[in-house]
Amino acid sequence: EGGDTELKLRLATYKARVYFSQEYETRDLQVRLAKKELKSAFEVISSKVKHRAGAAESSSLGSSSDLYELMQQQHHGSSNNQRVSSGQQTWLLSQQNQCALHLKANLEQIKGNRKKSLKLFAEARLSSSLLDERKRQEEDVFQFNNLGVLHQTLGRFHLALHYYTKALQLLQPREPRRFEILHNAGLCALQAQEYESAYESIAQCIQGDPTERFPLRARSWLRMAEACIGYYNRKRETIEKDKEFLVVSKDGEPKGIILKPFEQTEARIDEIAILGSKADVELFRQNPLHRALSCLQKAIRLCKDQADPECLESGLVSLAYVRLELKDPAAALPLALRVLDSGKNLSTENNTQSTRRKASARLYAFEAFLLLGKVDEATNILLTTSNNTNVNESEQLEMLANHLVAGFPASQLQTSRIAVQSCLSVLCAVTDKFDRAKIVAQSCFSDVSASGHSSVLGRRALVFAMLKENNVEGLIKTLMTLP
Repeated sequence: EGGDTELKLRLATYKARVYFSQEYETRDLQVRLAKKELKSAFEVISSKVKHRAGAAESSSLGSSSDLYELMQQQHHGSSNNQRVSSGQQTWLLSQQNQCALHLKANLEQIKGNRKKSLKLFAEARLSSSLLDERKRQEEDVFQFNNLGVLHQTLGRFHLALHYYTKALQLLQPREPRRFEILHNAGLCALQAQEYESAYESIAQCIQGDPTERFPLRARSWLRMAEACIGYYNRKRETIEKDKEFLVVSKDGEPKGIILKPFEQTEARIDEIAILGSKADVELFRQNPLHRALSCLQKAIRLCKDQADPECLESGLVSLAYVRLELKDPAAALPLALRVLDSGKNLSTENNTQSTRRKASARLYAFEAFLLLGKVDEATNILLTTSNNTNVNESEQLEMLANHLVAGFPASQLQTSRIAVQSCLSVLCAVTDKFDRAKIVAQSCFSDVSASGHSSVLGRRALVFAMLKENNVEGLIKTLMTLP
């Protein structure tokens, strides 16, 4: 009878794990199937606890406190022989209960019941308190990682990193599980905008994983590239906090201006360093764009083999951005155009992330066309977000701004509008529509809600328009009035 119980319990938990690992048409179907198996598992646990302890009542969830009391009773039992046999059986039951509780916590997390998920994790931790030191340490690693994942989904990134660190401290340097948790920590650091830590963690996964899963996973290289790009953008934003221009005066009268745009000067990385090493991290700091370039090229190659269209589309958009920042519009243009045509070639799903990527690719293609002197193509790509001929220019631009922040809070819409209007201002200046170019540019940085890089875009557009008009005197007066 004991063997049948153990078998039933294992089958139920294994089936629940299978349901969690597979993809289904809807999340509700996955939840229902897993919930059914977990209910069966807890019924088995509950019946065994009642049978062993002779309890009149027991939690339908097979609570850890009941098992804890039962293990305490058997630990202090009068017969050594009884303690060994019965204690071993109860220990097995407790171990299976931990597994079921973890799966139940995972289920509640998927359903969005985060507080209940935390409570279940706490119950699972209680049931491990009488395990031997080695088993308890293994259980602690499992617990800390799960708590890290849970807090990460709640947006508590630094608390999640704290738990990931505690888990990593209990593992040996070359232990395979270490790299799974280190990868989780890297993704969490990326979300927390701790870009250097994110790069180092994921790089160490790729370099050190003995199973060689991470170096063959396209998304690992993509995340490393995103860390590089994030580090580069933060560096740029720090410099852009200072004014990008300096008005030169003589005897109190303005005579000219010195423009100080941010320029990223990077040499190609000729030095070879072990990924994740101190030397590699230093190269990352010095050359984030070239490091991103190599990571993205690797990710795109792997995507082709792994049939991962979402990753491929992300990689192409990011690579187009990097190429533009490295002053290579000829290389950036085909990448951006490929993303815009990805509905046919990449077979990506029609989701908000793909919508945002395509909108970004449209702006990158616009910039590349302009830099290559193809004004008609630039005009067409900026003003044809929709193929509907009944949609006017303003509606096309508003649609593009909405697509840039699809799925994001409405508060970010004004930022995307400024980015789009800045592009329109530049286009007007290129086609010698200077009055309109200046009006559009001024509307960008005069908006009180505009800040940071968004206001910089508007200011740049205005400077470009007035220089293109050869109105240096007017530009000097305008720049002196800016805050």
